[in-house]
Amino acid sequence: MVNNNCMNEKEYNVKTIAIEHLSYAIKLYLNDEYLPAITLAGAAEEILGKFVKKENKKNALSSIIEFAKLYASAMNKKVENDNQIINRSNKVRNRLKHFDSGDKEEICFIPKLEAFLIISRAIENYHRLPYNKRLNYLPDNSLDELLNKFRLASTDVG
Repeated sequence: MVNNNCMNEKEYNVKTIAIEHLSYAIKLYLNDEYLPAITLAGAAEEILGKFVKKENKKNALSSIIEFAKLYASAMNKKVENDNQIINRSNKVRNRLKHFDSGDKEEICFIPKLEAFLIISRAIENYHRLPYNKRLNYLPDNSLDELLNKFRLASTDVG
């Protein structure tokens, strides 16, 4: 489909971009480059999650919110609101992307674990898309192979 709004620019499919972000995030993770993996996977997770919601399904973050509330309730703990759970779930991802004047210059986290978690959320969103809408968009059909390598490498997350 030709988009006349692009004029001399090249048109890109946003879902394809998200899947490519996920692919590169996994490659970075497999090479122990966790910080850029978190950022790319975070972008993929957010975009793919919006496509999942567009299909009237729960995305990975919605499932985390639901679980966190059920768990807190079952443990007789204070139940956080959705925004508190989202902020906690995205704390590292957002901190790697943004720095506000009131923020400390340092942040404490376990890079491999955070990369694993956000990549897992992006993969979950990818798999929640209807099959015909999540066909492998990468030209070399390498995503399935990368997903398998990620699964195998994730046995010792820490």
